[in-house]
Amino acid sequence: MRVLVGADVGGTKLAVRVETLDGVVRADTHHPAEGWEASPVGDAARWLVEHLTRAVPAGDEIAAFGIGAQGCDTQEHCARLAEAVEALGVPAAVVNDAALLIPAAGLDTGIGVIAGTGSIGVGADADGTVLFTGGWGWVLGDGGSAPAIVREATKAALTAYDEGRADDGLLTALLEHFGADGPQSLARIVNDEPTTGNWGPGAPAVFRAADDG
Repeated sequence: MRVLVGADVGGTKLAVRVETLDGVVRADTHHPAEGWEASPVGDAARWLVEHLTRAVPAGDEIAAFGIGAQGCDTQEHCARLAEAVEALGVPAAVVNDAALLIPAAGLDTGIGVIAGTGSIGVGADADGTVLFTGGWGWVLGDGGSAPAIVREATKAALTAYDEGRADDGLLTALLEHFGADGPQSLARIVNDEPTTGNWGPGAPAVFRAADDG
């Protein structure tokens, strides 16, 4: 049976759906996106083909891949990645993962904005040129992403501590989440492991502190 394989590759999660050419769902899976990097494109293409092929039921023939990929942040990059996937034997269309939001909402045009592991906005002008804003990575920017929220919250809490201001609940929330016994320990824990896996899960603690005032 010939099938189409669609993938949403984020910084944390890989979602894959397999459908027949007439729209019958054959598989719908989610897995951690461990090891995903959009560059170099040769390595990225091999990762995609390996992980997407696993989701295809035995005996099915892949007609094409449709891929939305985190880290594919220019039109040229997406085109080169599509070519690299096709060189492995399967026709492919590749866009930034934020661009998937528009067709998923049933729209022909619009601006897709993602705030998750990272954050980015993607749209297109009247000539079809794809435009990007943000997406510089959660260490430098990506405001609204989970790691960036924790980064900025930690900076704000430690600045307030340095200035002698009373804790408004944010510092306590971060200390409890990270299992730190004080501001100095918090700084070490956050600095010593600057990863999405360390920073991102702290976002709910920041939200709870905000809800508590």
